[in-house]
Amino acid sequence: YTILIENTSELFGQFTSTVADMLLVGIDEAREGSIVDHDKFKNLIMEKKTVINEKYKKQYVSNNFTKYMMFSNNHNCIKIEPGCRRFVMIECSSINVGNISYFRQLTALFDNLNTLGTIFNHLLNIDLSNFNANIPIKTDLCIQTALQSLNSADHFMLQLITESTTIKDYTPEEFYQLYSAYADSEGITRKLTKRTLGDHMSKSYGVKTTVKFINNRSTRVYTIDPTVISQLLTAKIGSTVSITDLL
Repeated sequence: YTILIENTSELFGQFTSTVADMLLVGIDEAREGSIVDHDKFKNLIMEKKTVINEKYKKQYVSNNFTKYMMFSNNHNCIKIEPGCRRFVMIECSSINVGNISYFRQLTALFDNLNTLGTIFNHLLNIDLSNFNANIPIKTDLCIQTALQSLNSADHFMLQLITESTTIKDYTPEEFYQLYSAYADSEGITRKLTKRTLGDHMSKSYGVKTTVKFINNRSTRVYTIDPTVISQLLTAKIGSTVSITDLL
């Protein structure tokens, strides 16, 4: 009921019988972009039924009890979106990299059934009385990856609030020019339009243009409060530490 694969076509390809009825599928040496369809992978995790397609046989529907483990040297092998509850990322210690003797001993331990029995008994005796499956587990690596996955507008806002700690007003034209300059400096070719940026500000941060009198003229402006934006971005990546402290 377990299998280790390297080619994700066995998950997303035309024929998927390799992973049929598996309880645990390991994906080894996952590389950036190896999980080619992020949304499809989310469905694999969440759907109660899955379609199994065997070569030269009629496809059938099976119950889906499969869990997945990925092993990678790349933090970006899977897209971890802000607020994502489906993935947990754990960084392995690198202290024994290159220590062949250590890994030989470790392999020998796992080949010993007594070792597996000890681990099994340990897991059986873990107190889960306070565990709540509805609360996503957030490791430091999860948070850092979610931070990297923020879109260009969010990264722009993050830069804006770290460079200024005071509340400021920007006309829509000034604000878009700042965003455009940021995008150019970061090599972002697919910029948001002025309208899309405004919609993002409204939906993500509740920031809309208001009318203020500037130089005796009625002017529409965005009022940016760094404290509020910082709190919203921190909540977005699921961190208990202020996002500005993570930089």
